[in-house]
This record gives sequence, structure tokens and C-alpha cells, in this order.
Amino acid sequence: MDKEEIIVFIRHNISVPKDLLEKLWDEKKIAIHYENICSTNPNKYKKNFREVKFAFDLMHKMSKEGAIVAADFRRIRKDAILVGKITKGTKIGCLKKNEYKLKTMQLSSFREVSFMDYPIFQSSQPRGTIKEWSKVSKVLRYFYYEKELPLEVKSLSPEQLEIICYEFLKSKEEIEFLLQPIGRRQKDFDIYGLNKENIRICAQVTFAENKKTIINKLQSLQDSISNNDTILFFFAPKETEKFKKNDFPQIRFISIEKVFDYFIKDKSRLEKIKIMLNIS
Repeated sequence: MDKEEIIVFIRHNISVPKDLLEKLWDEKKIAIHYENICSTNPNKYKKNFREVKFAFDLMHKMSKEGAIVAADFRRIRKDAILVGKITKGTKIGCLKKNEYKLKTMQLSSFREVSFMDYPIFQSSQPRGTIKEWSKVSKVLRYFYYEKELPLEVKSLSPEQLEIICYEFLKSKEEIEFLLQPIGRRQKDFDIYGLNKENIRICAQVTFAENKKTIINKLQSLQDSISNNDTILFFFAPKETEKFKKNDFPQIRFISIEKVFDYFIKDKSRLEKIKIMLNIS
């Protein structure tokens, strides 16, 4: 696999007729649309200069380096995403129809992917029109090259890791009832609920390995509570437990490797992880 390719997400939630979106889908092209001009010079655009410049800079990078692209066409395909490749040297074109002028790039070696088979490609979508997609870069790269992900914790996305950490707490009867959805870009904790005694449970989940990042997350988790009755959990790589030391006695550290091993060492739970990772 070519590790030099960038992974890009593009959302076609643009104000153009649906038949124009169908044309893009049928021809396997991706497109952005800000104003009805063909130029890729952001200085030619009257509005949203920073957003336009960012988009064109990324498209030029894709042209220069190549990219694997996941293209969302939710207005015409609510149940699937288009995954394809931008080969090095692909030019930025201009699709003209009536008053509309879209800046386009041609995909090659494309595949249509159902969200039912790969829900991560729907739940982990970044905000904005076009961005590099680091959260699912590993999954998307393996998918594109038709390779199976290795059965390891690092094959999970951040959202998937949050799910199995919640399921781990639930199976250990540490949590019984969620007070709000898991994750959702909460700053200080990812899991918030009650145990069977109705004591509040807060948990932070992370792949981070950097000492400063870990300490900051531990501090934020500790500072997020207003009373000492709340039970706090911190899920992180095993090697980061040393950063906790004795500074956060109220926080219970559980390694993400321990959680993953808990699932794969049981036949029934292992099958669920395999389905999550699309491993046969």
C-alpha cells in the first residue's frame, strides 16, 4: 500500500440541482461549488476566502500527491458513500451546466460502500466541505486496497474505542444508564451515566500517548466533576499509566489494551469486534 497518499473526505451538500449531483455520481467525479466561476484562484472569489483557499489548496495537494477519497452525496445517496482514488497528476476541471460551474476532479478505481457495512464512514465524518480525514485513514486505506485490518486496538476509530470502553464498563456493571450520548465532541469526558446505585459515572477515552496530553486530559476529567461522589474512569494506552502517578487518586486507570483483550478472548465478544472492524 502506498502510504504517501492522503485520505480525504468531501461532502457534496451543495446548492445545485439533483440531476447535476447525479451526473457527478454517474461520472465518478468529486466537486466543490462556491461561486459560478471556473477559477481555482481564491482571490477571484468574493466570499469565504479562507474556506475557498483551504479547499483549493487541498485539491492542488491531491493533484500533486494523489489521494484516496471518500465522497458523500447525501442528497441523492443517503445509504452509501463513494470511495475512489485521485491519481497523481489529475487536473482540476470545471463542469458547466446552465449557470452552474463546479470545480471537479476525476476518481478512478472507485467503489460504492454501504453505511450498513461500514457505519464508521457515516458516524465519523468531519465538518466542512473537504478535509483530510485522519480519524478513519487506516480503515479507509485498508478498505480501498481490499486488505483486512489487523485485529488490534489501534485498528479502532476513536468513536469505536469509546463504544467498546462503554460496553466494557457495562459488562463489568460499572455503568447501567447513559445520561447522554457517547462522545459527541464533549471536551472533558466521553461517557457519562449512572451505575445501579445512581452514582454518576464519567469516563475519558483516548489513544493519546503524549505525557502532556495525558496529564491535561486527566486534569480536565478531574476538574469536570462538582462533587466527590462521581466515579471517574480514564481509558488510555497501557504505557501512559505511569504519567498518572499518585496525582489523580480519584481516577481509575484502565488500559485500552486490557479492554480490547477482554473482547477478543471471548468467542461471542470477538465476533462482535470482527463485525465492527469488518474482519472475516
